[in-house]
Amino acid sequence: MLFRSVSQSRYNEGATQRARAILKSALQFMVPSAEQWTVPIRPVSVVAQHGIEETAVLVEEFFAVSRLETRAHVRAEQRKQWFDAALNHELLDMLLAQARATTLLSAIRSQSISGELPPTVAVHRLLAHLQLSITEQT
Repeated sequence: MLFRSVSQSRYNEGATQRARAILKSALQFMVPSAEQWTVPIRPVSVVAQHGIEETAVLVEEFFAVSRLETRAHVRAEQRKQWFDAALNHELLDMLLAQARATTLLSAIRSQSISGELPPTVAVHRLLAHLQLSITEQT
């Protein structure tokens, strides 16, 4: 999250400060950013014409050249996670295309959902029953 602006200023300063405090408190429960960026919360009011320039400065700071390496690292990690998720999805689809695997998967998945088996044990038990053969297509 780049930043969060509070736009309750059209009501009154008290409402703005309460909204700011609520947001600040809520952000404490979020997973910390890998890019070492603390999400600033700033009051903004178009009506009162305050906070707009400060918001522009925050955007510039977030996209500053000095943070290029950090952002590149974060984006690379995101691409890795997206690749792994896509691969997991496709491998599961290939597994489910096999009739015997589908029956076995359904039974073991039900045991996991009901609490009879922990999910990790269920996955290992499923894979122990399967013989995977990988051949490269040319």
